Amino acid sequence: MEIYISVAEAGSFAGAADMLSLPRSTITRAVKDLESHLGAALIQRTTRQFSLTEAGMLYLDRARQIVEEIQKAEADIRKDSKSPEGNVHVNTTPSIASHLLVPALPGFHTRFPGIKVRITTTDRLVDAVGGGFDCVIRVGEPEDSTSVRAKRLGDFRWILCGSPEYLEKFDPPVSPSALGEHCFVGYSGSGLHHAVSQKLSRSWLTLDETEGYIAAGLNGLGLIYAADFLLGEHLKMGRLSPLHLEGLTTKTSLYLVHARSNFLPPALRIFRDWAKDTLLLQSPTA
Repeated sequence: MEIYISVAEAGSFAGAADMLSLPRSTITRAVKDLESHLGAALIQRTTRQFSLTEAGMLYLDRARQIVEEIQKAEADIRKDSKSPEGNVHVNTTPSIASHLLVPALPGFHTRFPGIKVRITTTDRLVDAVGGGFDCVIRVGEPEDSTSVRAKRLGDFRWILCGSPEYLEKFDPPVSPSALGEHCFVGYSGSGLHHAVSQKLSRSWLTLDETEGYIAAGLNGLGLIYAADFLLGEHLKMGRLSPLHLEGLTTKTSLYLVHARSNFLPPALRIFRDWAKDTLLLQSPTA
């Protein structure tokens, strides 16, 4: 099963042989034996083409789930006799780090004191496979799902809001069509990348960093559109007021992304599962 997964992910028998440090003949025989056992062809192969059959794609999806569950069970058993150890390099945005990840880490360290976590931050999009990170935490599901595995951590909402000073000076918009009469703080980074931001184009001030963007909204420099977990305290204290316009308070998901692999390092698997169970529980809409 694990050999077949490697062949499918490598796109060739030779690639799987290199990945697993096994003779190509061993890889080929294992896949043929598997197809014989299942009574179905899993791979369509010619001298020029390699592709999975419909049965092969179905089996690949189920096999990945089974292998992951086996790894998790083995790790859980080992965990009972030994505290897990290892290193995890996480890349995320500064706002996700400061508002979600870092506040939750004391609990992680208490449970897994042998795992060392390194966090690097940028609002720019990064390469989850070739960037030198173990995993990346970002808003939205990655478009390329062939080379990466994306674990949905939870949902949050985008909220359009403004400061009381701004909304006292300019009448609050009562419908999306009224947004053209308002000023918005511009954002040129990727941390708040969202299609609806295209509607919020009238701005005299543009920032490329999330905390500065929110600070501009707090100081009445225009309306802003940001994630609820960044705005919760400001909304609660009345420093910002939400504008509930149809189609603008939308739900989005947060994802942890790592390179697709049959064998995850135990420290990364533990961190990923902990993040899934923990991070957005602190969000106002979790």
